[in-house]
Amino acid sequence: MKVYIKAMSMLLAMCLISSIAFAESLPDNWDAKAVEVLKQMDDYTDSIQKFIIKTDSYSDASIGPGMIISNPFTTRIAVQRPGSLHSVTKGGSQTSEIYMDKGRLTVYSGDKKLYTHADVPEPVSAGLLYALEEFAVETPLLDLLILKSLDRLLSGDEIVAYLSGDSQIRGVDCHHILVSGPLADLQVWIAKGDKPVPKRTVLRYKQGEGMPRHDVFIDWAITDGFDKSEFKFVPPEGAQEIGFINTP
Repeated sequence: MKVYIKAMSMLLAMCLISSIAFAESLPDNWDAKAVEVLKQMDDYTDSIQKFIIKTDSYSDASIGPGMIISNPFTTRIAVQRPGSLHSVTKGGSQTSEIYMDKGRLTVYSGDKKLYTHADVPEPVSAGLLYALEEFAVETPLLDLLILKSLDRLLSGDEIVAYLSGDSQIRGVDCHHILVSGPLADLQVWIAKGDKPVPKRTVLRYKQGEGMPRHDVFIDWAITDGFDKSEFKFVPPEGAQEIGFINTP
């Protein structure tokens, strides 16, 4: 089932899948300050146990020769580690929800009123990766939700550059970092201070008509907890259950 927002889980899908240890000696094409800020972001987001992410997202799409439009989407993701997640993405008439709780995955299409279940590994990180690999279920902001995500994003082949320490995103002072690979460029703005969360990402593909972009503004909120109903899927009236189609 299609998920409509593809942010950090798509970043540099071309080659940034190798794990790499952050040793004292970095590749020549990596800026040390940029890598350190990315590492701080990774460590901090891994440390948060209960949080809500809200995004405004804009994705380019071609509607004809030379005609590129931007489609807006919103996403809300609630996470309670180790094993619970609820994601809601809305764009136009389309709504997609993902539930994960204690090893049970549910994907629901609100506009089509179709849902499906599957058993997945725990915790959230393992379950999300399993859902992607086995069922092609791509959770929005996947690479912000799994642990040690930076190891998946940097392989050594890309350019990692620190662009600025003077950027502001919606009133928040941010570091501005570029990760450039052969097929796509990712810009990320990371909040300064003791809560270094990403506040904006821009993914630009180097192939395809109009060199399409995906632009995401991100808000984080740490919470003390959730109502139990947050992660429980109750089929709406008229909803129909279907099965997953395994992907090769």
